[in-house]
This record gives sequence, C-alpha cells and structure tokens, in this order.
Amino acid sequence: MPPREHRASSWRRRYSDRERLQDRPERSADQRAQGHVLLDTSRAFLAWGRHDRALYVLRAAGDIAPEEITGCPAALRLVRDILATAPISVRREAREYAEALGVST
Repeated sequence: MPPREHRASSWRRRYSDRERLQDRPERSADQRAQGHVLLDTSRAFLAWGRHDRALYVLRAAGDIAPEEITGCPAALRLVRDILATAPISVRREAREYAEALGVST
C-alpha cells in the first residue's frame, strides 16, 4: 500500500481534475443535448396521453438546461399543449409551471 501522503495527494489531484473537467464548455453542449432528449421524451408522453409524465420530464429538462425551455418556442408550445390537454389532476401543477416560465395560455 502506498504511503498515506501519496494517497492524499493522488486524491487531491483527481479531485482537481474533476473540477477542471466540470468547467469545460462541452458540459453545456451535453446539457443542451440532454435537454433536447428530455423535450422529445416529454412530447412522446404527451402524445401517449401521459400528461403527468410529460410534465415531470419537461420539468427535469428545465432543471438540466433551463435555456432550452425558456428560449425554445417549441418547448413553450409543449408547455401550452400540456396545459390545454391535461386532466384536472395535473392541470394545477401545469398552470403553476407555465406561470413560472411566463407562458400565456
């Protein structure tokens, strides 16, 4: 087993490498891609009639890549579609999310 000091410095080096990797610009591209995948998934759930799942996935996309939700007209249209077709059990939460995004019905 390596000496204790060597293990600690090795851990610090790995930790600083991880921090450096998190600050790379590719991370935002990954987030953007993940946001698009979640938007498509939300669209699929809405087409399937699973409004609660569509809203849940859409909110997850907003947490991961908020600029993809607020800046994309198709995403805002998806919010309006969920709000317009959601059953009463989901409508209140959908309305609150739409208001938070500034989407008018």
